[in-house]
Amino acid sequence: MLLKRFGLSMLIVAVCVISACNRETATNPSSGNTLPRVAEQIARPAWLRERLPEHTIAYLRIPSFWGLLSAPNGRALDGALASEQHVQLIARLRNSVRKDPMIAATGMGPLLILLLGDLAAPVELAVIDGSDIANPASNVLISLPLDVPDLATLNARIAALGNGNALLKAPIDTGGKAALAQNGFLQFDTTTHRMHVLMGMAASASVLDGLVKQLGQTRAHPMQEVERQIDNSGQGLFFWMSLKGVNGMASAQLSKVPATALLRDFVDKSTSLAAGWGTSQGHGNFQVSLTAPNARFLSYFSPAGFRTDIKSSGAPVWAVTAELPTSEQWKNMESHLADDFGAAAADRYGKAMLTVRNTTGAELKDLIGLIGPELIAFEDASGTYSAVRVNDRAALYARLDDVGKRYGWRRETVKSGAATVQHLHIPGMKFDDGNDSGLDAKSSAWLSLYARIGRHLYWSEEGEFLVFGQVPQALADRIAANPDAPLDAWLRSQSYAAEHALIGATGVTHHVQRTVYYAYLNGLQSLADALGQPAELAGMPSASELKLPTDGAVGLSVDVSSERIGLRMTYEQTPIEALLGSNGNLMSGVAVAGIVAAIALPAYQDYTVRAQVATVIADARPLLTTIAEYHAANDDLPESSEDLELPGFGESTKYLSDVQVDHGALVLRFGDLAQSGLRGQTLILKPYRTRQGLEWRCTDAASSTAAAALESTAESTTVPEKWLPSACR
Repeated sequence: MLLKRFGLSMLIVAVCVISACNRETATNPSSGNTLPRVAEQIARPAWLRERLPEHTIAYLRIPSFWGLLSAPNGRALDGALASEQHVQLIARLRNSVRKDPMIAATGMGPLLILLLGDLAAPVELAVIDGSDIANPASNVLISLPLDVPDLATLNARIAALGNGNALLKAPIDTGGKAALAQNGFLQFDTTTHRMHVLMGMAASASVLDGLVKQLGQTRAHPMQEVERQIDNSGQGLFFWMSLKGVNGMASAQLSKVPATALLRDFVDKSTSLAAGWGTSQGHGNFQVSLTAPNARFLSYFSPAGFRTDIKSSGAPVWAVTAELPTSEQWKNMESHLADDFGAAAADRYGKAMLTVRNTTGAELKDLIGLIGPELIAFEDASGTYSAVRVNDRAALYARLDDVGKRYGWRRETVKSGAATVQHLHIPGMKFDDGNDSGLDAKSSAWLSLYARIGRHLYWSEEGEFLVFGQVPQALADRIAANPDAPLDAWLRSQSYAAEHALIGATGVTHHVQRTVYYAYLNGLQSLADALGQPAELAGMPSASELKLPTDGAVGLSVDVSSERIGLRMTYEQTPIEALLGSNGNLMSGVAVAGIVAAIALPAYQDYTVRAQVATVIADARPLLTTIAEYHAANDDLPESSEDLELPGFGESTKYLSDVQVDHGALVLRFGDLAQSGLRGQTLILKPYRTRQGLEWRCTDAASSTAAAALESTAESTTVPEKWLPSACR
């Protein structure tokens, strides 16, 4: 009970505090050896991470309240956090928590004393199992330091936390040992003031003794490599878990149909999951990372030779990068299509590629090889641009001209100021209603006017890149600005790894360091007031005295390598900086992307559902023909499937769990492979008698052309009408 309450409280604190979330033990050049000393005074460093016991299969580190909120973190606010005034204020507040009678009267006194007064470093948990596979019998080792003067005080603290329920079978003895009330044992070292707790079905005092002996020496662990990428300070919130055994159970739950083969391969090869926030390359860093060496999915998308050697006019305001597949990656995907998605999917792909070849005169994989993998968009002092690398400019232009001859495209070279600009005009589509559309003359004219609108592309040639502008004048502005700032150097200063980003964005924030600092001081003052202590904030340095940087970095990317995939966010002090100070430049793009996603994703899902319904109905035509033939021969409808020799269903049968004939109606029930909105729904195609014969409807309302009475008494369709083709309503 104690540990559950304690862990939950720390998680709430970790999530809710809006402040610097990390610490780094590197020395600040402006403060000599002050930083490590102050860091020790406010919150001691993590300890268990460097000496994890053998067979550790999971690790969790939860920063202490003061380590999370107030300790130097190796970034811009260190000058303030390391000041003597700040250190003394934190010490007074910690002591006040222990002594304030009002805190005790709240009923939360024991827990607040533990969190704000006694806890001196991160709480660290290690899950240990000799089989190296997580299971209900795995033990959990918890390690935490407590600033308590003696065993008597510690026993009193634990008794108070129990609130009348004994957390220990007996008080901690003079040797620092005790048994928990349920499935656990405890040791407290009176010299180092570090407590170790072992919990689990297989926990015992002797097992805890053996583990504590192991902690006497440091040792390497696979977790540490991943931790360095997520939090190289080793002090932020961090979680790591081995997926050995877990991935096998997850893979077994996946359907064995071809469409899930790629996912099963990825799950089977997954080895670990990690997440956390900390410090990386001098910036705040939040990441979620899944390691899956040699997974086919990663080989298809891991960036290959991605370079951003293009120039900008001064420091950019924001940049977006995306990695296009190389021709080698595309060929690799093609060669595994049948393995990943089944023979039918590979056949459909082959037909689609034949259409591309007939349209463009070239294979898609050859076209892909002409450009990329770099696709970049950015805004700098001269404007907003996008750029793509061209691997063979002559071949690309030849292909554009060849397609242009087929479809009336026009490519030309024009001058705009000092800029030589390429212009490609793609005419609008032709519209000819053929008098069969049912449109009146005005509507047809408006549609024809809209169809005239074409597409104009303007670009300049810069080394291996084509740089696109909205109009030729934008490219003239760029040439006039004489761009000379390397984009790749700016991206590195933003801690944005474009060479690993499948897709991502980074931008400049303004004055967020000052905003975060003053928000922290204001919160510290409120906490001091609550504890009855004077804050004396006037002695703390101002933002100008600290020379806090005006500009900061914020970024978000999906990172992929041959071994792992992850989501990464970078910032200066806190993730909310994207909302605090980017002048709307980056966040406006993010907001637009969010709005588009909010509209496009449901629309796409609607489209896929309708497509599945339409495909099922199309594949059902031979069955409907068989029912109609039975009706013509017998002047009656078949009672069930047993009255007929039904032909085989089409490929869309994979979406269905059952196909039956019920009093002349065809009953189609959707199964687990259908879109989520269709699963468990029923589609009923019922026959109506018309002058031309039987006509099929999937709703009970007869159309004007099907005025005869409904012939079938089968149940009704449960698929929502919005997903039904208009021809069957």
